[in-house]
Amino acid sequence: MFSFLAETMETTIKSWHETSSVGSIVYFLHDKEKAQTNKYPPFVNINRAFELPQTHRSCFSFLRQYAAESFSKAACLVTSKNIIAYPQVWKGQGSRKWKHAQNDGFFGQFEFPSLRKLWFISGSNENGNTVQGARRFGHWCS
Repeated sequence: MFSFLAETMETTIKSWHETSSVGSIVYFLHDKEKAQTNKYPPFVNINRAFELPQTHRSCFSFLRQYAAESFSKAACLVTSKNIIAYPQVWKGQGSRKWKHAQNDGFFGQFEFPSLRKLWFISGSNENGNTVQGARRFGHWCS
């Protein structure tokens, strides 16, 4: 599982370093003995999933079904913060105010039957150089 997560994040961080953006993609770790890889690719592009509440709900219902039908052991979603129109939880007020609200970057969400982790990687660019957040996570995955 760790190598799946590390490879996914390494790919994402490289994309961020090169373009300052990542698409909305869910990577799946299929059970190699059961999955029909010609029918179920190991990733799904979900760029429109964060446009509206209805699109968000239907996309995640689709992803649950896809994971079950493709015999996926785990999944990892990555998306740029600037792609997300819904839900924008970082716009909370008072005690819900998020400390990274002004930062560019991307979210990662790892799903495993007994574990769910969500994180934000700050990846702001200053003078063409990526700020520490993505760099530190890249070292952690190496």
